[in-house]
Amino acid sequence: LGVKNTYLVPNGSDSEQFQPEKRDHNIYRGMENKFKVLWSGSADYSWQGINLITQVAEKIDRIDKDIEFIVITDKKHMNQHDFSSNNVTVIDKKPYLKLPPYIASADLGLCLYEDYGWNGRFYFSPLKLFDYMASGLPVIASAFGQITEAIEDGVSGVLTNNDIEDIAQKIVRLKRNRQEARQLGARARARVVEFYNWERAAQQTESVLKEFVKP
Repeated sequence: LGVKNTYLVPNGSDSEQFQPEKRDHNIYRGMENKFKVLWSGSADYSWQGINLITQVAEKIDRIDKDIEFIVITDKKHMNQHDFSSNNVTVIDKKPYLKLPPYIASADLGLCLYEDYGWNGRFYFSPLKLFDYMASGLPVIASAFGQITEAIEDGVSGVLTNNDIEDIAQKIVRLKRNRQEARQLGARARARVVEFYNWERAAQQTESVLKEFVKP
């Protein structure tokens, strides 16, 4: 577009609104003994990874019956997707301010995106990634765009190349290594408290705008 100066201000989360303390054991009744893997997004947009969730859930169903996938999305869009496995619970979309306990009550968050070739030019700064992190969840995320800056692989989360076998193995590993999962979640939350928050985003945006209004 001929734009010489471009500024990218990463999104963030509210670490007071989204935090591990919002965990509510009544949210997922009947799943107390399950390892709960959460995906929240729009099933109407295939690039948001719903088809990856379908394939991973089917793979996991053959490996570990104690893992449950929780999909929070607009249910009217789910009829176009085939969830043939029995380890998926679909919950209708929630108002944003009602999401904290649903996120905090899960054990792992998935932030997966399909690779359509334009990902290298697309600025991925998804709110759900930072809300998962603020809630203290270990996250498995697609290694695209700014996600690779927010998540340090093996330190504050786990990155994947979207290979179904790879994702499934990493889910099972974190389920069987709860200490590692807790450490990843704690480091992820620290990243939000320290940097990926709205106060920093506002200050960064203000700083950029002030540069343009200097006399």
